[in-house]
Amino acid sequence: MPSSLEDQEQDRRTTVSGTRVREIRKLLGLTQTQLAEIAGTSNSLISMVEQNQTGPSLRNAALIAKALGTSMDYLLGWVDDARRTHEIVSELNANIARVRDLEDGHAEPLDPDWHEYVGIDEVDMTVGTNTSDSDERVKGRVKFQYPWLRKHGLKAHMCRIVRVAGESMEPTVPDGCAILVDGASTERRDGGIFVLRLGGTVLVRRVIHDAKAGWLLLSDNPDKAGWPTRPWPDHATIVGEVKWLGRTFR
Repeated sequence: MPSSLEDQEQDRRTTVSGTRVREIRKLLGLTQTQLAEIAGTSNSLISMVEQNQTGPSLRNAALIAKALGTSMDYLLGWVDDARRTHEIVSELNANIARVRDLEDGHAEPLDPDWHEYVGIDEVDMTVGTNTSDSDERVKGRVKFQYPWLRKHGLKAHMCRIVRVAGESMEPTVPDGCAILVDGASTERRDGGIFVLRLGGTVLVRRVIHDAKAGWLLLSDNPDKAGWPTRPWPDHATIVGEVKWLGRTFR
């Protein structure tokens, strides 16, 4: 007879899934006898459990779960993840931390099929005007789907959303539109559209390379008298490459 309530609880029979016990045992390449030896139970108990003829006590169920490297929750059919509970909790906590970092734009999600949105900072800077570094304060966030960012090789924490003022790049980049600037792309690329800093002014221009003239800054605006092509200025620095634009239709 059990000597205490604790012993009675340990001896209470469980409804362990014999199918799951058998599947994991075979996956590990163990015989029933070997599993019984590892778990410290009898071969006959393992056989009856696998055939769903009996339910082991809580004590034996815990021993079998430990021997199989799984959790009692899995053997009881409460969860479909065969890993031990502490492993699941550890991964969950890690993923929660990753999601928080993701929301702050400082990490990439673990799951390649992630379909949540990632926030990209919209900074209080207008391209085409005199703008200092101190003006680049965050005033909001624009959400983009992670698969789209990944498809285009973009990392959220390296991107910024800014506004464009002026007609130098129309019709490609209209006056007043918002653009996504990839701060990780700071190398000149023939034909690419870049945001450049020239002293205190921030401009958006297409960068082209001519075999004779070298690197040039081109305005897409067809009015070349008003927006002439010019050589690459020695003091120009690249803020980033334009990867997306959007505008509100009136």
